[in-house]
Amino acid sequence: MYPNHGHGDLFFDTSAAITTLVLAGQWIEQRSENKLSSALKNLLSLTPPTARLLSADSEKIIPWSEIQPGNHLLVLPGETIPADGKILEGHASVEESILTGEPLPVEKFVGDSVLGGTLVSGGRLLILAEKAGNDSLVSQSRYITIAQSSPYTFTVAKASATVTFSNLTQTYNGSARPVAASTTPSGLSTSITYDGSSSAPTNTGSYTVVATVNDANYQGSASNILTVAKAPATVVIGNTNQTYNGLARSVTVTTSPSNLASTVTYNGLSLAPADPGLYAVAAAINEINYQGSTSASLTIGGISNPTGDTNNNGQPDLLEYAIADSSAITTNGSTAGLVTAQSSGGNTNNLITMTALVRTNDPKLTYTPQASVDLFSSNWLTTGFTTNTSNQTNVPTGFQRREYQFNAGTNSRAFLKLTIQQQ
Repeated sequence: MYPNHGHGDLFFDTSAAITTLVLAGQWIEQRSENKLSSALKNLLSLTPPTARLLSADSEKIIPWSEIQPGNHLLVLPGETIPADGKILEGHASVEESILTGEPLPVEKFVGDSVLGGTLVSGGRLLILAEKAGNDSLVSQSRYITIAQSSPYTFTVAKASATVTFSNLTQTYNGSARPVAASTTPSGLSTSITYDGSSSAPTNTGSYTVVATVNDANYQGSASNILTVAKAPATVVIGNTNQTYNGLARSVTVTTSPSNLASTVTYNGLSLAPADPGLYAVAAAINEINYQGSTSASLTIGGISNPTGDTNNNGQPDLLEYAIADSSAITTNGSTAGLVTAQSSGGNTNNLITMTALVRTNDPKLTYTPQASVDLFSSNWLTTGFTTNTSNQTNVPTGFQRREYQFNAGTNSRAFLKLTIQQQ
């Protein structure tokens, strides 16, 4: 201490102490800022430079900055998860200590959430990216960085908001099928894309939907799948009862809505049948936006003029159509049929046999054997017959050899005829 020459005492030791305390405080503050900056840089370095993007038929490496919500990303053992998301496939141990402080790896399964910047230490994961780029948790750290140039500058980050979808399952109606997105806090503006397009789809299919909050103070996004199902349509099969003419006989198909494309099968085949018979018909809508089906039975049989004589040979057309050996058959009046007579010796077991090759592939034809002791009688019996079909040698397709047997008993004679009817 030195004399002050009348101006009071000077305390240099106090000034020196104050100066030392101020400088020490500034050094401690600068040291803390440097540690914080170093820690933030280490945190930001966790983000991998690239990611494995899986598409429908390929895998490719893309820059980290190109990751979009809704992308399917493959992460192998020892690799860093590139974005916040949800596990779609796989099971692995994930080290999250750098972000959560958890000292041990955490077991992750399908449906669990994962954070970008964490390390997959075991297993292989397929994740659905939900928050990528600056929206991820790791990237949010940059918003709390204390500016190097001034110890008093800081950034207020956007608050997180959640987005919830509705109307994710819809049915085609010819108009665009947008989803609805609500936010918490409510009323926030959002932008929505469908497979990357801002236009809502119209046609049926599955679409990846991404909604992103557009607000000055909030941020958030979500992704999901919109499914537009086919609309129901009705199918009616017509013209199911047709007459045989040797040509293919197709049914008609009408739809509601009208004029929809459809496929038709007959007993499982696409070709319409020509032969007489009964066919199982199935019709189904073949359209991208509609679905519907039905079934019915197609009957082909009979001829257009059963009593006519197209060949002018004295035999009705029905007889020639229904009986394969009709050239050896006589007729009884206007009724097409086979007539045979046989005398008996008067015993009690007088069997009379009538044989014919009858058409069996026509559901419209019926055959009725009849017997009488008087050729001109109006009383013909339809009972007492037995039918033998064991001999089918050299029988044409669609026909069957039938032996109709009748016991005439003690009658001295009896007559048999086969009556053919077309429905």
